[in-house]
Amino acid sequence: LAHVKGCGFCCCRSSSSSSAAGVVAFVHGGAWGSGKPWMYRLAALPFLDANRAVAIVGYRTYPDADVDGQVDDVGSALNVLARTRPDLLDDRGRIDSLVCHSSGAHIGLLHVLEAARTSAAAAAVVGRNATSASAAAAAAAAQSMPTPIGRFVGISGVYCIPSHYEYERGRGVDQLSSLRAANGPGADGFRRASPAYRLGCWDGGGGAS
Repeated sequence: LAHVKGCGFCCCRSSSSSSAAGVVAFVHGGAWGSGKPWMYRLAALPFLDANRAVAIVGYRTYPDADVDGQVDDVGSALNVLARTRPDLLDDRGRIDSLVCHSSGAHIGLLHVLEAARTSAAAAAVVGRNATSASAAAAAAAAQSMPTPIGRFVGISGVYCIPSHYEYERGRGVDQLSSLRAANGPGADGFRRASPAYRLGCWDGGGGAS
């Protein structure tokens, strides 16, 4: 069990094989306000049966962190996993799969989008400095690149926060859920926290594709 910023992950590996065929990072759900990695340890079993190592990633939940902090925690945990267990990465230095459930799928996809933006910016810095004397800037940019991921799998995820908030209001649970507090404040916060909005799949209307 490794700890990162008050969160952590459980790393599991099958005892029937000396070498796993990659690692699956599983990000649990919990409506942004609950959940610990150990609660989801049984989710590792199908992946272990497929000869994958599994890291069940935890993160601070609301009110200890809003969605931005949760996304940051997931990224930090993945970086620690890659740094401390490089033997579990594939031959391209990647985590095989990022598998996420429910609100964890929302957090996981936001991490993927942010990691893509950060990687592109860092690659641009490395490229600009590749033929210049500023090797330090290039090295710092390369160091800041997030751990690469082979594939993202979202299970029953929430990708359009405004639409899901209206769904919660219709069920009368919007005052009980952590959605509004963790993803707000207000409409601007909801849009910014929506992968559908960031990807251009949602135009601000009633639905998302």
